[in-house]
Amino acid sequence: MLRRLRILIIALSVSLSWVPAALAQDRGPSDSSEYLIKAGFIFNFAKFVEWPQATFAQSDSPVVIGILGTDPFGTIIDQTVQDKKIGTRGFVVKRLKWGADPKELKECKILFVGASERVHIDELVQLVRGLPILTVGETPGFAERGGVIRLVLEDNRVRFEVNVEAARQAGLTISSRLLTLARIIQQTAVDARNQDDPPEHLHQTKTDAHHDADQQPRFGPFLRQLSYLRPGFFSALAQSGSDDPGRDHRL
Repeated sequence: MLRRLRILIIALSVSLSWVPAALAQDRGPSDSSEYLIKAGFIFNFAKFVEWPQATFAQSDSPVVIGILGTDPFGTIIDQTVQDKKIGTRGFVVKRLKWGADPKELKECKILFVGASERVHIDELVQLVRGLPILTVGETPGFAERGGVIRLVLEDNRVRFEVNVEAARQAGLTISSRLLTLARIIQQTAVDARNQDDPPEHLHQTKTDAHHDADQQPRFGPFLRQLSYLRPGFFSALAQSGSDDPGRDHRL
């Protein structure tokens, strides 16, 4: 378990210095690296999240990833999930606009909410409440406002926050291996939020597993030595999660 956790930390505490040229050529180097890593996160989240059994119509129904609003990925996310499978399920990427048919929105299993949809987040959270949709965003306050996961760029590395109560309400089961690396957003911060306050004024109650005192002595020196991600690490991550997920303590 310790070895698997180390691999997981390597893969998800990613430096932005590694970018395959084939994916970076159509974008600036900074954007390419950031959104390549974020696309990798979204793909790997699917491996560590379990949807309710009745979510998929068939055993080989694809995992639909929706990109709502302005798309920051370009073709990066399409290439990231191309020909990839989780068990028997492949991936389909769809671009959506706010105000489109709600049915298209509800068909998504993972929904990335672009920064352009900041003003619609509260309405979106209400629209998908109780539905088995893993909402992922990157705007400040996304998790506090009821999104499940927020991707955060800190010190040139992509981190992530998880609103565990939002995941529970969506019926999603998140592996404890993923939660170990997350910054947890306590539901009290969501309940206490004044709906009229902008996200930047939120009082955020968080537990940062990256800097947790119990984790730092064990993994701190190991993480400090990490300066780049080799292409094989995401594959190693998949292998590390090959055990029966039911053995994990999850939400």
